[in-house]
Amino acid sequence: PPRAFAHAQVVELDALALRALLADALAQGVSFAARGNLLLLAPPLVIGDVELGELLGVVRESVEFTARGA
Repeated sequence: PPRAFAHAQVVELDALALRALLADALAQGVSFAARGNLLLLAPPLVIGDVELGELLGVVRESVEFTARGA
């Protein structure tokens, strides 16, 4: 079944902060790309709810960490 996310957060980051965000997430084992103002996640086609939650948790924590320093 499709997943719906009821909570959205907008954070504006400059290019330096975006690089820091990507580096912080990668240090935690999560790799994703940035294109303009979009973060591109490509989880495996088969991923459980727990793993997806962990992935999104790392992304959220990295965004919050980077936004505090930006």
